[in-house]
Amino acid sequence: MSSRSHRPDAEVEDFETFDDRTPVYAYEQTLGYGNYSSVALKQFAKDTAARLNSKGKQPASDQHDADPASWDASRNRAGSTASNSGGGGGLAVAALFAPQDASGSGAAGVASSSSSGGRRADDALEMPLDPLNPDASVALDLHSSASGPLVRHGDPVPGTEVHTEEIDLRGDGSSADGGARSNKAADDLRALTTPQGIKAQLSYWVAAVFNNDWVFLALLGMLTSTIGFTVDLTIAQAEAGHRQLVHLTDDKFLQYLLWVSVTMGVMLFAVGFTHFVSTNAIGSGIPELKTILKGIDLYHYFSFRTLVAKIVGVAGAIGSGIQLGKEGPYVHIACILVHKGSKHLFKAIANNKARRLEMLSAACAVGVAVNFGVPIGGVLFAIEVTATYFAIRNYWRGFFVATVSALMNRVLVTWYTGSGVITPLYQTFFPKTSYQPIELLVFIPLGMLGGLIGSLFVKCHRKYIDFRRLKLNNISWIKNNWFMYPLIVTFVLATVTSGVVIGPYMNLTQRQVINNLFSQEPLVKVNPDWDYPNIFVALLIFAFVKFFFVIFAISLPVPAGMAFPVYVLGAALGRFVGEVIAVINPNPVEGWIPASYALVGATSCAAGVTHTIAIAIITFELTGQIHHVIPLLTAVVVSNAVAQSWMLSFYESVIQIKKLPFLPDLRKGRLYNMTAADLMNRDLALVSEESTYADIKDLVSKTEFSTFPVVNSREAMILIGTIRRDVLQRMLNEQLSKALAGLGGRSRSHTLDGAVSDDEHHGDTFSSITSNVSFTGNETLPTDSTLPENERKKKLRKRRMPSFVNIFRKSVENVDAPVEAQPDEREKNALERRIHSLLDEQVVLRGARIDASPFQLVARTSLAKVHSLFSLLGLNVAIVTSRGRVVGVITMRELNAAIEGASAKP
Repeated sequence: MSSRSHRPDAEVEDFETFDDRTPVYAYEQTLGYGNYSSVALKQFAKDTAARLNSKGKQPASDQHDADPASWDASRNRAGSTASNSGGGGGLAVAALFAPQDASGSGAAGVASSSSSGGRRADDALEMPLDPLNPDASVALDLHSSASGPLVRHGDPVPGTEVHTEEIDLRGDGSSADGGARSNKAADDLRALTTPQGIKAQLSYWVAAVFNNDWVFLALLGMLTSTIGFTVDLTIAQAEAGHRQLVHLTDDKFLQYLLWVSVTMGVMLFAVGFTHFVSTNAIGSGIPELKTILKGIDLYHYFSFRTLVAKIVGVAGAIGSGIQLGKEGPYVHIACILVHKGSKHLFKAIANNKARRLEMLSAACAVGVAVNFGVPIGGVLFAIEVTATYFAIRNYWRGFFVATVSALMNRVLVTWYTGSGVITPLYQTFFPKTSYQPIELLVFIPLGMLGGLIGSLFVKCHRKYIDFRRLKLNNISWIKNNWFMYPLIVTFVLATVTSGVVIGPYMNLTQRQVINNLFSQEPLVKVNPDWDYPNIFVALLIFAFVKFFFVIFAISLPVPAGMAFPVYVLGAALGRFVGEVIAVINPNPVEGWIPASYALVGATSCAAGVTHTIAIAIITFELTGQIHHVIPLLTAVVVSNAVAQSWMLSFYESVIQIKKLPFLPDLRKGRLYNMTAADLMNRDLALVSEESTYADIKDLVSKTEFSTFPVVNSREAMILIGTIRRDVLQRMLNEQLSKALAGLGGRSRSHTLDGAVSDDEHHGDTFSSITSNVSFTGNETLPTDSTLPENERKKKLRKRRMPSFVNIFRKSVENVDAPVEAQPDEREKNALERRIHSLLDEQVVLRGARIDASPFQLVARTSLAKVHSLFSLLGLNVAIVTSRGRVVGVITMRELNAAIEGASAKP
């Protein structure tokens, strides 16, 4: 009985020709590792076929090559069935069939593998080709004196026999019984120790390793932690050296000059390095990642140059003494490592878009975990910040890689410091009864204050960016010198952080500030710098200056985050409230600790800016205590409620500033009453079966859409599919190239060369533009372009200019050229007539690359459902139909405009 009748339906047969003379039938059972294990087996088949041919085997007949049925017949005649003896299971890896001669008889033979001890067949399926495992005996002999079969079967059904097929690779037509061969084990071992056998085993194990999520995530966590530790160490050494240099003199003015000079020098180095290496490294990176996780690729965001610029830039920017955050850059670094690792090593991840996005989501948790050493808070923060919908199956990936990265980071820090103990980053020692129930009446208003401060911060940042674009960038000496703005801002920030102008507490590092504010001891006793002129004034001045300091600092063109600086700002406000309460109630029985208010203030301010609850969990892990669970969560919930009712989160605000394609949440109740018909674009640009090439010319020259609906006719409007802009452009170029076919050499030298060069330029431009993206999937310039809006649009139109326009332009330009360079007038007129004739021809859509299954929406689909579908599926465009007829198109631009327009109305 042939094993073909026992294969499960999921198995697939692949008929390929590995050799010019010997067709080989290959069936692979990849055991859950994609196609990687089959690559080595296919190569093994090629080597075996070549060996047989070199030993005088006759090539396969054309009959077998041309007639698969004849080939199957010869293969089935040659195949034999073997049963598992003793309850053993055979290891099914692949079956290789090669005909012996033109008659189809004597196909390659096989031997079946068996196991002893009653091992189940499905257990044997999981065993690799291991010569040291006696239960997995698979003959792979490549020598001419012994048969070298590979045995195959489908997934075994419990309680039934497992059938295999035997193949004779010796070529003598014999099919030896495995039990009759006394030297079978020796042959198997000898076959596996040959170079081909070793190569097959190594390929199998390498494929297994580089297709394993656990291995990939573990390497990601360790590598990101190592990079983060190196950056942290560089920053610490730079700050220490900076302060040592300043304290070489006791003169205050010289200290100020040294501080400002070093700060400006290091910061300008970071700005220049980022500017020349990769401007995509500027900023946090989280807003762009939110867009990418929606399924949209951004131009060069994950390049190696961006990785280098991100690492060096963040180390230089923070090492200069300017107080910035690292959480965003670390998230970006981890995501770049995911992209590069999946592209070059773990290729199965890169080939699966959904799987790659899952790994990018896990990388967000790595960045936060490495920065703060908080695995739980890192995962929750990544989910809240980057994902609208989160698959629960990704939970284990996030927690696993966050745990590995946080543990690795803390171990490296412990090893470097020599403390021998792993502790939280900002460990506190609050008593168990650290607050009274009545204090909740203070914690709730403090949470409201944090939400207001967070929303005000986002609002002021956005206003300042608009002011900078409209006013500052129009000043000639700033507009023409890219380093002038960083130079001025760095000078101002360096003056503030020098501690000479405002107060010595401004010269403290962020770590020192947090340790002081979270301390249970009186603040003046912890650090006398805060008593200038007194503790209350110092805290208020620090919080006020810090608010605007962070806004100016994150506007610098360097890699930087803002979450932790805002966290420090909130801690100062909270400590101020705590110190005021300490004055009102100087002798509390229990609770009323000023540091607990600093804890709540820091968490509520950060939550108001980021719109996340995970900040509370991060605070628990940062401090190592959970005594303030109720106060922290209460303040965070109140802060989020206040902040979300007033402003977007900081990351969503940056997305709007950079005009990245992203859908905001549905916040207004009136949005749920809208339908797809209310927001769709009814001005359709489409292709029909009746369209001419002139219509195609108008589409690609007068519109900016990247995808066009294809209908049967403009009267019926029945949807056939969609076609991409580049496909239409290619069809148009091919049609117009026919106009040059019959021209003379001289005329062609003036038209063809220009057209070809412009074609090549246009193709390159289109490729680079479409790698970036806009709300409609249209062509845009890179979002970080510094060109004014009108110049950017002109440049875009120039880049998008089709080749047929360039043909006419070249002909017109030649009229003004010297007489000896002009083409013949008759040939030019003939060319123009030929072009018009070709444009009037009907478009041939047969064979064109048309997407026959575009995403469609019914006109009465609710806006809430449209929003959910675009968010879940990562859609950029959807065709709206009514009773099968195309009535409109919805893109991310229309959807975003509808949501923002409704939200803006009172």
